[in-house]
Formats: sequence, structure tokens, C-alpha cells
Amino acid sequence: PLDASRSSLEEMVAFETQQLAGLSEEGFVHDFHVLPAGSARKNPVLIGICRESVIEERMAALRGVGISLPRLAMDGLASANAFLLLHGEQASATGPQLVIDIGREKSTLVVLVDGQPLFVGSLLFSADKFVRAAMDREGLNETAAAAHLLTLDLKDESPRSPYILLCRQLVSEVENALEHWRSQERNGAEQAALGGLWLCGGGSRLRGLQDYLADCFECSVEVFGPRDPDSGDCMPDMAAAYGLAAQALGIAPVQINLTPMAVRQDARRRKRFGFLIAACVLASACAVTLVTRSYVTAERAARRASSEVAELAECEKLIPRLERAKKTVKRCESQLIPLVQSGNRSRRFVEAIDALGQACSEKDWFIYLADEASYQRRTDEEDTARGSASDDTKGKGLFPGHAVRPVVGDTVLAPEFPRALLAAEAPGMVSLIAAGYTPLQRYQPWEPIRTLIDKLRALGPYGKVDLLLESERVGREDIFAPWVRFFRSKPGLLYKPFSLRLRVAIPDVAEPAKEKTRTAK
Repeated sequence: PLDASRSSLEEMVAFETQQLAGLSEEGFVHDFHVLPAGSARKNPVLIGICRESVIEERMAALRGVGISLPRLAMDGLASANAFLLLHGEQASATGPQLVIDIGREKSTLVVLVDGQPLFVGSLLFSADKFVRAAMDREGLNETAAAAHLLTLDLKDESPRSPYILLCRQLVSEVENALEHWRSQERNGAEQAALGGLWLCGGGSRLRGLQDYLADCFECSVEVFGPRDPDSGDCMPDMAAAYGLAAQALGIAPVQINLTPMAVRQDARRRKRFGFLIAACVLASACAVTLVTRSYVTAERAARRASSEVAELAECEKLIPRLERAKKTVKRCESQLIPLVQSGNRSRRFVEAIDALGQACSEKDWFIYLADEASYQRRTDEEDTARGSASDDTKGKGLFPGHAVRPVVGDTVLAPEFPRALLAAEAPGMVSLIAAGYTPLQRYQPWEPIRTLIDKLRALGPYGKVDLLLESERVGREDIFAPWVRFFRSKPGLLYKPFSLRLRVAIPDVAEPAKEKTRTAK
């Protein structure tokens, strides 16, 4: 009846399965799926039946490879589900639609009318027969024969070709399956001509098979399957896997599950038993935790409140002293900056000499090494020529070459300290300047210098090593002047001069961390 409940359908399907089992000594596993009305059927129901022995063998094989609870389904319905999901608009086309899955070991055929699978059958034909034919004809191994089939085209084969004979066998098996379906069909669909034939499986990749089947059955023949997400190509050999995955996700149009009921119930109990235990343990733990936590929290809150009141009173007395101590420490640290920078100068030069010695090759030598401030400083004669204006802006004390700031805060410096410098603003040794010579290479003159720079960068003490710009070398020709005269007297010696800036990776004094402002509440 139209209003039959699912329980009534289950009873009727179980009765029909028992009737079938009564004719055989074996047990059967069954499942059903209610289809939408169509093809002259008001209340169609698709029933799937399989022998328990076959299912037990399949499940034992799956358990042998570590799959304990499989979801078993029919191969033909997997291909049909893939077709309905990928080409649902073609399912209701005029005439029966055939979905043929040509697998490596077996093939299946499904007859679809108005989107309903009316017949599911197995074929004796398999794609492995094409592979065997290629092995016998070409004398290839199995792997090479499978690769050879991808280059084969049935249009180029003669009528006596073994591949054509296999195609005829496939056509014969399909015609027998269709005749078997038509002999059982009573709703007029058996008289209709085929509306289309859809191929999937690895055997459908054989070129020319579509045209051959189209000529035999006088209908359109298409290959279908999911698309490769990278290339976008059709993958007919993945159609059955696509349909099985859709059924596992619950989105397949036809749901037939042939897993034995005992296995389903055991899996359901195992799955839910863990949740039951976890829920009981969690509820008990939450109850105990809440009671204990409430008691402990109340006790701690009372003790904490009394101790915090006392601590806040003591802290209020210490805040002014801490602020004064903080200012004193900051002032002392700033006063130590020049001493730290001066004390590290010798170590910086020793490190630089050691690094240059490790980086240079056997025929390289260095003629100059100084901190950048000394390198940039002008000679005393140039300072005298500039007059008193230069004396007012250039220091000659502990930090020569740096401008003097005549004002500290809002207080003008006293006349007896005309060149005073704030301790916190004392410049450190940021980088060193090194100059030297390396043998000249006519075709790659800069290659030895580039190698030297790479070695210095790899040593570690310097964050950046680069050549000096041309504009930075102007005014310091006196460094290379003696060596220029020497090389003029030795025309056979060809050396290339270079000047490098070695920027210190870690400064002598780190920048003070910025204090976070705190807002009183």
C-alpha cells in the first residue's frame, strides 16, 4: 500500500528473503531502498540480497588486512550511484540507460529507467581479458601489456584481431543480460529502445570501444567518472569508489547496505558503549569536582583576602622606595655605557683580526683596520682649515667625530664643559672598516672579494659585510697611497684593492626595553 510504514516494508522484505532461503540451504542477508515513483511503478522498492557465506568470506578477507567493520554494498549500485550523482540529468532521458562497469576482474551492468535501477547483473567479461590478449599477442609482461593497451585504438584493428573478438564477447554478454531483464519486465519499458550506454571502470579507457559499442547498440555511448581535481580529466576507474564513498557519507541516491545485522548491532553497541562509560565517568567526576572546588574556593578566598590586605599595605609603603631605586639604577647604567663601550674596543679589534685571518686566502693581505668613526674623521690639518666653526661641532675627547649637543634638557651647559656629551648618547662601535689587497683575476676580478665577504658573513660576529661605496672612499686615499707607490715600482704584481665594512651583529650595549604603562584601577 501507498502508506506502508518502513517497519511493514522490513517485514515484507524479510519474508521474501526467508522464502528465497527456503529454497536453498544457505542464509541470505538483505536490505532495501524505497525508490521514487516512476516507470509505471507507484511504490517501487529495490531489494538487495546476498548469500551470508559470500559476505563472511569478504569480511574475513577485510579483517585480514586490518578492516574490522566494513560497510558492504553492491558493485553495480556503486556505479549507478556515481552515474546518478555525476549525470543525474541524463537518468530521466527517454529510453533505458545502461551503466556498465568494466572492472579488472569482473563487470556489472545496471539498467536505469526514469532514474530507477530496475536491474543489476554481473557479467563474466573483465578488463583483464584485454591485458591477457595483449600479453599473448605482443609477448609482453602484465605491466607492459596494460601500458600497451593505453596506446591501442580498436579502429585500427582487423575484424580477426583478438581485441575485436573480446569486444564481440562483451556485446554478447550485454545482450544476454538485457534479454534476461526484458523477459522479466512487465511495465512496457522492455519494449523501448536504449536511450544511452554509460561506461566506467578501467576497461572503458580502451580507445575505440565507445564507437564499437555505439555501432552495435545503435545509441550514444559515453565514459563517465569523477574529475581529477588537478588536471580536470575524467577518471572512469574511480567511478565505483566514488559511488561507495557517497553511500558511506549518506548522500547516494540508492542506499543498500548488505552488512549483516549482527555486525551492525555489535558495531553500534561498541560505538555507543564507550560514550556511555565516558558519560558516567564524566558526570561523576564533574559532581565531585564541583563540590570539592566550591569548598576549596571558599576557604582560599577567605585566606587570600586577609593576606592581600596586609600585602597591599606593605606594598604601598615600598612603592616610593622602589621608584627611587629604579631611577638610581637607570642613571648608573647610563653612566656605565661609555666604560663598557671603551672596554670592548680592544676585544672588537682582536675579533676582527682573527676573523680576517680566517677568511682571507694565502695571497690576500690587509693594510688597514679601524672603527668607522676613526675612518670617517678628518685630519687635524683639515679641522684647522675649517676654523673655529668646526671646533664647535666636532669632539676631540673620548668620542671624536661626533657632534656635541650644547644643551642637556632645558639647562645650558656651563662654559667649563664646552664639549660635554650625554652618557646615554655615547656612540658605540657599530662597524669596522678593513682595507686590503687580493690577487687580480682578469676575467672575474670581483670573485675573490665576493668569496672573502661570504666567509666573513659565515663566521658569525658580523651581521652584515659589504663593500664600501665609491663615495665613502673619497677623502681616504691616504690609506692606499704608500701601496700605490709600491705597486708602481713593481709592474709585474697585479693586485686589486678593496675596502669592507664589517657591521657588528651584537652591539656593546643593548637598547633599553620600553616600559609598559600601567593604568591604575
